[in-house]
Amino acid sequence: MKTGNAQRVLLSSPEHLRLKEAGWQEGASRWIDSLNEYEILMIQETETPNQGIGQFVLNTMRVSESGAIRSPLGNKPQYEGYNSPLVEWRFGQFMLKHQTPEDGSHRDADNWQKGMDISIYIDSMHRHYMDLWLHHRGYSHLATEPLEEALCALRFNVNGYLFETLKAKK
Repeated sequence: MKTGNAQRVLLSSPEHLRLKEAGWQEGASRWIDSLNEYEILMIQETETPNQGIGQFVLNTMRVSESGAIRSPLGNKPQYEGYNSPLVEWRFGQFMLKHQTPEDGSHRDADNWQKGMDISIYIDSMHRHYMDLWLHHRGYSHLATEPLEEALCALRFNVNGYLFETLKAKK
């Protein structure tokens, strides 16, 4: 059995209790947290075992049932979980609709990345936020656009504002 990179982890009493609360059982050979599955290679009690303090030697590699080994997720971004495919699909429909402006021409999907002044984004955000707020407070009849359109437009403007902010940091 491959063990990957073993890492000695000294656990304080609260961390040891946290492991137990997270589902680790004394004598178990595996522990799974929200990001990784660890193989417990060895447990060594320290001088104060009655306080639940011990050292765990953990295999910090992810090992699948097939035996494939991957490094742990650790602090790596989990992009797939940060958004919903349903939201991304709806936003894509919104963006496709707005690739054809009122004059009938066609814009490339990444046209907005050519750059716009952030004041354009903030002005548009305020208008669309007003519609969102009206929908939220039960005044949909006063809004100038449907709720989903307002939400997608807000997202577009937030993305654009963030994009321009990040570009300026270069």
